[in-house]
Amino acid sequence: MKGVKFASAALGLIIGVLAAVPANAFSRGTFEHMAGLPQQVEGIAVGSDNNVYTVSTNGANLFIIPGAAPCDTCMLTTRPITGLGPNPVNLIGLAFTPGGRLVVADAGNGRVLAIDTTFGSATVVMTIPMANSFLNAITFDTNANGSNIYVSDSRNGIIWTATGCLNAACPLLDAGSVVAKAWAGPDPLLSPPTDADIEPAVGANGIAFSNSGSRLLVANTGRRNIIQIPRPTIGGPPGTPMVFVTGVNGPDGVAVQTTATQPFPASIWVAANQSDEIVVIDNLTGRVITKLGDFNGLGHCPKQGTSTCRPADGSLLFPASLAFSPSIDSPWTAQVRTWNVVKISTRITAPTFPPPPSP
Repeated sequence: MKGVKFASAALGLIIGVLAAVPANAFSRGTFEHMAGLPQQVEGIAVGSDNNVYTVSTNGANLFIIPGAAPCDTCMLTTRPITGLGPNPVNLIGLAFTPGGRLVVADAGNGRVLAIDTTFGSATVVMTIPMANSFLNAITFDTNANGSNIYVSDSRNGIIWTATGCLNAACPLLDAGSVVAKAWAGPDPLLSPPTDADIEPAVGANGIAFSNSGSRLLVANTGRRNIIQIPRPTIGGPPGTPMVFVTGVNGPDGVAVQTTATQPFPASIWVAANQSDEIVVIDNLTGRVITKLGDFNGLGHCPKQGTSTCRPADGSLLFPASLAFSPSIDSPWTAQVRTWNVVKISTRITAPTFPPPPSP
């Protein structure tokens, strides 16, 4: 994509910095409604054809949205997903391999699936050797042509990896032929909080490599941190995880901007699902560059809970990963019946207030 980020991606903030920033210091951006979806979705990916792909979390359908679609269902392609087998639950993380194959994390079954975007058929391409895993986000080595895949495990505080032919040009692998191994963790910084009163009890969530590939950035949703894991060599073992940014209100998906937005090259974006916003931070210092989006109420909703209810145009509600995915976390989300995808320009401007001095 050239300068456009689909749905919600954003990144975290440092508490002390935010406390000194007036609420109206950021423009919040302008979001453009793309499509309304009849089922709950979370993961999102943009294909080489410029189309936007997402799947229903219950595994029923693959949705394909043209990149320029400014409507509800008039330009939406829906493909039933087949071949999932018994009990497909919580299809969440979506990504295209560098070779162009669409893969999705089947969170509840500890496996990664390849989905044929033409026919909707699903095939298992990777399995996790842990019965109680909860897989979430997917990423790849930046220069490994899709041979190294990384998947976050939100329940066990592990980043799993596997090496295998996952490119579109390769034949599909048989179920279980590629078994993942733990690349990082289990680690307390990647694990969910243990306090019973802390929600959501989700650990490692969104993941993204820095543009150089020397760091893996991990959103720990329950602990409200962004963790960075150093990696001295591409495809090599990890270093010691450490906190990069803290105080993010529900960090979910993470994305690293590959093109420079001067004067902020390679900004990091995270979806803050508990504050219904996108926060963009500096790649090196973790300081806030801008905040985008807010919840501005429901729209297309003559009566709450009716089939047309969705967030008002230009409004975010529980943004997750790179998608806008409502989840039942408030009285407002309980009324939503249509889930929508939005896009926003990644051309951002510096805040009007003077930045603090460098530490």
